[in-house]
Amino acid sequence: DRKHNLDKNLRLVFLARHVKLKGIYDLPKIDDELLKKGVNVDWLILGDGEERQNFIEEVKNRNNFNFLIPRTTKDLIKVLKNIDLYILPSSLDGLPVSLLESMSVGCVPVVYNFSEGIKSVITPEIGYVVEKNDIIATAEKIAFLSANRNELVNKSKASYAKVNNEFDIKKQS
Repeated sequence: DRKHNLDKNLRLVFLARHVKLKGIYDLPKIDDELLKKGVNVDWLILGDGEERQNFIEEVKNRNNFNFLIPRTTKDLIKVLKNIDLYILPSSLDGLPVSLLESMSVGCVPVVYNFSEGIKSVITPEIGYVVEKNDIIATAEKIAFLSANRNELVNKSKASYAKVNNEFDIKKQS
């Protein structure tokens, strides 16, 4: 029941622990690169962690960053259904459950290449894997999808299909 975003600012989500290794401080840098390209996006930062308050302070002057801690998985999924892109600039991860949760409702992933197997999950038909710390490449992929909404819709449908056909979220978690 996803309504695809064909003409508004892209809605991006960061769903991970708020720690430096998960790349939370790369988000404003990505946002800066997008602004240089004339691409406005809305960020939703989900979850919690020891850097949460510091990060809120870091982006307090940006009106396109919002924060939420969903109470239940049902609440989380409801929120994710209104998101276009899952962004994870992590330096160290395995296969995040949050990635699969996001893809299961059609969020298109744009992530750093943080593990050996990530490219087997995120194929070019589904989303993008860029090299670690490559803020410019991350912004370029987001800008491309902002300008090419049919591609966004196709990748969204492919993300949904991949997770729903190949993964059991209960086993993964």
